[in-house]
Formats: sequence, structure tokens, C-alpha cells
Amino acid sequence: MYIPGKLILKNFLSHQDSTYEFRCGRPTLLVGENLDNNSQKGNGSGKSALIESIPFALMGEFSRKVNLSELIGRGSKTCSVEFHLRNSLTGLTLKIKRSLQPSQVLEVYKGEEKIVQPSTNEYNKWIINEIGISKEDLLTFFIITKEKYTPFLLSPDSKKKEVITRFTKSDKVDDLIDKFPTFKSQHSKKIDENKILINTHQNTIISYQELLSKSSKEEWEKAKTLELESLNKKLVNLQGEFDFYDRQNKQLEGDLKTLNSTPLVEPDYTEINKNIINLEKGIESNKTLVLSNREKSNELDIKLNSETRETNESLSRVRTVTIGKKSKLSDLQSQKQEFELFLGGKVSCPSCLHEFFPSNLDVSIEDIQSLLVEVMLDMEDLEVEIKDLVLRDDTLSLQLKDLREKHQILQSEITKENILLNSSIRDSEFSLDNFKRELSKMKRNYEDEVEKRTIESSRVKKKIQELINELNHIQEQYASTNTLIKQWEDKEYESDSTGLSIEKNIQELNTQISTLLFENTELVENFDDVSIWEIRFKSFRNYLTNKTISHISEYSNSFLTKMGSDLSIELGGYKERADKSLKEEISVTVLRNGFKVGSYGSFSSGERGRIDIACIITLQELINLTSPSGGLDLLICDEVLDSMDTLGLENIFRSIGELGKTILLVSQNEVNSLKENTLVIQKKDGNSKLIFKA
Repeated sequence: MYIPGKLILKNFLSHQDSTYEFRCGRPTLLVGENLDNNSQKGNGSGKSALIESIPFALMGEFSRKVNLSELIGRGSKTCSVEFHLRNSLTGLTLKIKRSLQPSQVLEVYKGEEKIVQPSTNEYNKWIINEIGISKEDLLTFFIITKEKYTPFLLSPDSKKKEVITRFTKSDKVDDLIDKFPTFKSQHSKKIDENKILINTHQNTIISYQELLSKSSKEEWEKAKTLELESLNKKLVNLQGEFDFYDRQNKQLEGDLKTLNSTPLVEPDYTEINKNIINLEKGIESNKTLVLSNREKSNELDIKLNSETRETNESLSRVRTVTIGKKSKLSDLQSQKQEFELFLGGKVSCPSCLHEFFPSNLDVSIEDIQSLLVEVMLDMEDLEVEIKDLVLRDDTLSLQLKDLREKHQILQSEITKENILLNSSIRDSEFSLDNFKRELSKMKRNYEDEVEKRTIESSRVKKKIQELINELNHIQEQYASTNTLIKQWEDKEYESDSTGLSIEKNIQELNTQISTLLFENTELVENFDDVSIWEIRFKSFRNYLTNKTISHISEYSNSFLTKMGSDLSIELGGYKERADKSLKEEISVTVLRNGFKVGSYGSFSSGERGRIDIACIITLQELINLTSPSGGLDLLICDEVLDSMDTLGLENIFRSIGELGKTILLVSQNEVNSLKENTLVIQKKDGNSKLIFKA
């Protein structure tokens, strides 16, 4: 199996110099960012250029119609794409470098060996043969675009049969089966021709026998008249049969002409496509608003955190200062009490009334009183400051409360708006799914009508051919009867001496009849043998078809299990009706935990997405199994899953991560939780660059 390694783009469309190294065995989310035109978001960023460079490298073609000269980036005269792949079986690296100068130039290396081919077409054939995957398979099952993608389970039966035939090779069996009707028709025609000839000989013998029984000319003439009347009556009957079948034939030819002159008109999908586009735009617009609201919510959180932090810091500073002031006030109160105690212990001189302390303190009462006044003044100042600080504390606390309440109100408004938007998105997605199912149903009905028209046309043509064969048989009988009439008209009465000659003719005719009867016996046996083999070949084809249908179910369910899904699918194959005819319908049933729960279309986009991915990888596996090199380990889904929301995309991304496949999911929606698995193609100043988010 070839595993992609590296992709190098030089001056290819908007990629001046881009190198992408594939994450083998893992999924990668590919999104775009167009900085040159913000209104386009990811459109025009260079995502498609990266994807389209792969079929360009392998086949020199695009999946879309494009002039090759347009691939060369602006301001450049050449461009190139270099694609490296490694074969897991041989260990050899396949390096393909395709350049436009402006004609195509190819360099191909298999390991150290340089591959040389006489022309670009021969190079393309060699590359496709080496990888072992056809161009059609590459663009149908490995590189899947939104525009061309129809889920396998939603495809009409005719498309499913085409895919199944791709794996069964039953088209070769069909070629043999198609030969049986012609062979049987030839045998039937020969048997009928022999029967007519036997009947003619038997009638002639009867005539000869009647001739022998006539003893007189009068009786002979009478017998001749009766025989001619009988033969002419037979002619009239044959003419009547011919006219009847001829009218039927003309009626059928008229029906066929009417059928072919009234072409089926394909339904007008304009209105439903318009509704789908409008819904997709509305969903995208609402998703953008939801994301914008989330960003607004984040900004509000950041702003609240910043303002809360600043307010808390201010509040903390105020409370720290308040504690300091209160501590100082407490100290002053203690000093005041001490001074008051000192003053309470003073004494007065009875003679001069002088006040003094009885102890030997080196301080006067006046000094203590002065200090007490200073302490009381300081206390008054501190109490004013503490009061102001308490007011400041209350103000900041209220401010903090107001900030939180205001933030809660704003966040509540955003949450309500997002609830309404998400509800609108869900309703729109439900309507979108309905419109898409309706569109798919319209297309399927049209294709079924085309198929019915084709089958009906084939049936009418077959019936016309059968009538033509019948008319030819009648004409042959008519001609044979005319011949007998002519013979009888030309006959004259003969004497008895000619009896021996008549008996000899009868003997010869009987011998011819015996030979014809023996030949018809062999023809009938051959016809029966051919019919038996036709049944056997049809049974073998049905066996191959049903076996492949069974394999598709088993493989798909195996991948669904690996993806952690409790869903599985059950595909019903071809069935034989009571009249031994075949009912070539492929039914689809979805089961949950082994119990039937409905049809594929009744499930959510996320659940259908898992089933779709499982079916796609199943078809890839079957293709790779038929490839001599082991095929290609690569699946690219270009916006195929964009109908689901970011949560659904995240869930399915994590599910397919369990498959061990190299997968690129291209999307318009970036999923924050998948940043480590996201490749962003960013376009700025006309140049696209690859950025892996970590």
C-alpha cells in the first residue's frame, strides 16, 4: 500500500512555496483563513489548491475543469507539484514531480531508479498502474468533494449496482448471460422452422395417401378440389393471423415511437437548490453570530476579570490601610488610658496648690496633659480617616457587586441570544436535511424513471422482435401453403401405374420427417441445457452481488465499531420472486445495538456522517484489496461533513481517529478543541501558507 509522505507546491496557484507532511494513520482538520478578504472567511485561502495538487501530481488533471495555464501563480512562469509516497510492502519511495513550463514535464523516481517514459500520457499510465487505482476511483472514493458527493446509501439502485459490479466483476458474467437469449432465439427459430417443414411434409404425405386411395379421375378431381379449398382456407387463416400480429406490431412500434419522442424532463432543482443555499447561508451566518457572541462573552469575562482584579486590589489596599489605621488608633487609645491613669494619680500642695506626681517621674503634669491632648487630636484624625476608608470599602464592594451583576446580565443576554440562534440553527439544519433528502429523492425518482423508461423501451423492442419473428414464421407457413396450392393446381390425374412413384415420395418424406424430428429433439435438449446454464450463471451473478453486499455491510459495521458507534447497517441483496424472476433492489436498514431503528435518512447529520465515512472507507478497502500494490492510504473529504455543527464535527473527528487511516477533513469551521490536529491555510497578500496550530 502506498502511504503519502510529503507534498511540495512551488508557485502553484496561490502557494508560492508550501510543504505539507502528511500525518500518516491520523486524521487532520484542514481549515482556511483568507486575510485578504475577511468576508470570505476560509474561501479562497488555498485549501482547494492543496487538495487539487494531488490528482494533478498523479494524473496531470484536476477534479474540476480548469485551464492548466491558470495553475501557474501570478508573476511566475513555471509551477511544480512534488508528491512523495512510500510503499509499505516494498519500503520503496515513489517520488513524482510534475512541472508546468508551460507544458508538462515529469520526473519520476521509484527508490533510486529513475522512471523514463516516452510521453506524458505514458507517464500517467505508469503512475496509475503503479499505485493500482484508476483515475475514476481516485476522484470518486479517495478525493471526495461536496459538489460531486452523494452518500452510497442514498444513491439510486442503478448507482449502487455500478459500484457493486466494480468489485464483483460480474459484468463479464453479464456479457455471457446476454448471449443466452440470442442463442435460445436461434434454437427456437430453427425448431419452429423444422416444425413448419414437418407439418408441410405431413400434409404432403396426407395428400399423397389420399391420391393413392382414389380409383377414378372423378374422385381424384373431387379430392383435389377439397384439398385446394382446405389449403386456401388455411391461407385465409394465416392472413388473418398475420394481420392480427401486424396490427400488434404497428401498435408497439407506435408506442415505442411515442416513448422515444417524449423525452423525460429532468425536474427543476433551482428552487430547492436555492432553498438549500439560503439555509446554508443562514446557518453559516447564525454560526458566525454564535461564534461572535462567544468571543464577546470571552471578552466580557476578560474585562470583568480585569476590572474585578483592579477593584479587589483597591479594596485590599483600603482594607490593609484601614487595619493599619485601626491598629494605630488602638495604640493611641492605650496611650490615652495610660495618660489618664497618670493624671489620676497627681497630688496638690496644700500650701501653694501646685500639682505634681508623688513618684520621682521626670515629667510634669503639664507635659502629660499636653501629650494627652495630642493623642486625642490624633485619635480624632484617625477616626475620620477610618470612617472615610470604611466608606471607600463600601463603595468598592458595591462597585464589585455592580460589576458582577452587570456582567451576569450581559452574559445572560448573550446566552439567551445564543440559545435562540442555536435553536434557529437546529431548525434550519433540520429543514436543510429535509430539503437535501427531498432533492436526493427527486434525483433518485428521476433516475428511476429513466431506468424504467429504458427497461420499458427494451421490453417493447423485445416484444416487437418477437412479433417480427412470429410474422416471419407466418409468412414462411403462408409461402409453404402457397407452394402446396401451386403443386395441387399443377397436378393432373395419373393412372395407378404411378402409385409406386407416390409411395416412394411418401417414404422419402417420412425419412425427412424422422431426420427433422431427431434434429428437433437435439435442439430442444440443447435449448433446455442452455436455459439451465442461464439460470446457473444468473444465480452465480446474484451470489457474487449478494456476497459483495454482505462484505460492504460487514466492513462498514467493523469500521463503525472502531469509531465507537452503536449503529450498524444491514444491506438487503437481490431476491428471487415466486415466479423465479429476480428482484434487483438493494434495501438499507440502520440498527442500533442490533435492533432495527429506521432508515438511513431519519438519523442526525452526525450519525449519518459516521455511517458515510464507514461506507467510504469500506469501498476504499475493497478497491485496495484488488490493487497489486495494495492501493492508497488516503481519504480527503472536502467540506463533505460541513452540514453538522462544530460539536458534531469534533465528535466524528475523534471517532475516525480510531481507524488508523490517513484522512484530511476539509471544513469551513474551525474547532478550538482540535487545534493540535488542525492545519490552517492562511492567505495573506496573495500568498497561501501552511500553519499547524498547537
